[in-house]
Amino acid sequence: MRLPVVLLLLLAFVCIAAGGCMREKQDTELSRYVTEILPRLRSIERGALAEYEKVSGERYEDDAALFDALRIVVVPTLTGLISAAEMARPETDALRHLHASYVAVLEKELSAFQLYVVSLDQQDADGQQRAIDQLRDAKELMGAFERRLKEFCAERGVTMPPSAPGS
Repeated sequence: MRLPVVLLLLLAFVCIAAGGCMREKQDTELSRYVTEILPRLRSIERGALAEYEKVSGERYEDDAALFDALRIVVVPTLTGLISAAEMARPETDALRHLHASYVAVLEKELSAFQLYVVSLDQQDADGQQRAIDQLRDAKELMGAFERRLKEFCAERGVTMPPSAPGS
């Protein structure tokens, strides 16, 4: 009779210890994600978006400059960024899911810029407006990602660096 009780206690101890190790692994992975991986990816993304901003909005001069910036710099940069982001494969389910939402936002940005390029090439004003609307949607989705990331870090007691998104 004592043996089953001892085994049950031993099993409970192993489960608790494993859970603690898993939590530590998650926290370490999350810390690495917000201090190393995501800042590198976001830096590339900000660079691509800055190239777009140089030739759009108040700085817009002509369709040719916008078309060239999108076709030559923005679209290829985002395409490479998505490939790099997909190579980052978090091991823990929660972080993997969160990172997948970041990749989805990047894909939405890329899709919008690709539509913009085609629309500029075809002089399709409606397509250009759809692209602008998609970019606005992507920006909102990025904000949602940043809020979820901040909450996720707060729940786990992981401090985000001041320059990190959502901090």
